[in-house]
Amino acid sequence: PGIVPLISPAEFVEHGMLPAAAVPVLETIRQHNPLLFDFVLKRQLSAGAQRFSPSIFETRAFFERNVA
Repeated sequence: PGIVPLISPAEFVEHGMLPAAAVPVLETIRQHNPLLFDFVLKRQLSAGAQRFSPSIFETRAFFERNVA
């Protein structure tokens, strides 16, 4: 996420994986917080009807579990 030239939201739009309206928001986020940019980008990506499962972004239970 910290390497700006490697990831282009506009290219994801060209491939139909990201709505064009998301690009300005993502670019603004990237300027301030590259890790948040990466998170938001992955939440927005889709390939047709396929998206990343929401459960992969829900990590609270993992960090709250008890370790014996």
